[in-house]
Amino acid sequence: MTVPAWITVSIVACAINAGDNNIPRSQREGVAHIEAEAFIAAVQTHVSLETLLAVGHTESRFNPTGSQRDRDNGVWGVMQILDRSLSCWRTERIVVRNGRHRPRVRYVRHDDETRCTPEQLVARARMMDPAQNIAMGARLLTRRYDQIHAQRHDADVYRDWIGSYFFGSAPPPHGHRRAWRTVRAYASRVHRAEAMMHRRLQQCRPHEGVE
Repeated sequence: MTVPAWITVSIVACAINAGDNNIPRSQREGVAHIEAEAFIAAVQTHVSLETLLAVGHTESRFNPTGSQRDRDNGVWGVMQILDRSLSCWRTERIVVRNGRHRPRVRYVRHDDETRCTPEQLVARARMMDPAQNIAMGARLLTRRYDQIHAQRHDADVYRDWIGSYFFGSAPPPHGHRRAWRTVRAYASRVHRAEAMMHRRLQQCRPHEGVE
């Protein structure tokens, strides 16, 4: 799959910044430019630019580092790549009081970068580098596409293959209705984001001299 000739890094960066995103305000111009280059470079045979942008928007609103909740769940960067081995745990003791009942003690784990090993810090930095993270996401999307198309499905499943990115694997073709509901629900979100990113790209396209 190729990128249309009129698509430039500036146009993609404009589309990233054109609406809601979670890029820190002070970094938006620079980060959007880096991400735009990465998205264009990561286009695959079966993964279009608009699909990559839609997944980046759906997963993180283009946030290159993610939130504390993301890190607690072991997902990283723009494309929210799962790797729980990179979480560095700090245990927090919480006392829960409920009316007249005896207080209950809970222990909650949170990711704490200060507890990471040097190797984990290097791997985390690589995971949160937009160019590397987007490239990883594109490769994972291609793998999910190949997995779905290696199975026997109907046309609706092939249309919604993108949902297996969120599910973490390609569910088997028969049964597992709950799994496929999850797959299709995520696919619907990405399809809506694809349409939105298509509009943004068109809006950011210079019209002077364009036939």
